[in-house]
Amino acid sequence: AHIESEVAYARRMFADHDIPVIDVTRRSIEETAAAIINLVQARVNRESDT
Repeated sequence: AHIESEVAYARRMFADHDIPVIDVTRRSIEETAAAIINLVQARVNRESDT
């Protein structure tokens, strides 16, 4: 039960601060790295548009 409350707290904190969560289940490290790079590039592009 304690772990579940910690996970719920982390999910709320990530959502409150617009922090993306990447599900790495069944993903290779290369796929995960590509997803992270895409997220960073998208954020940089959004910030440069403003």
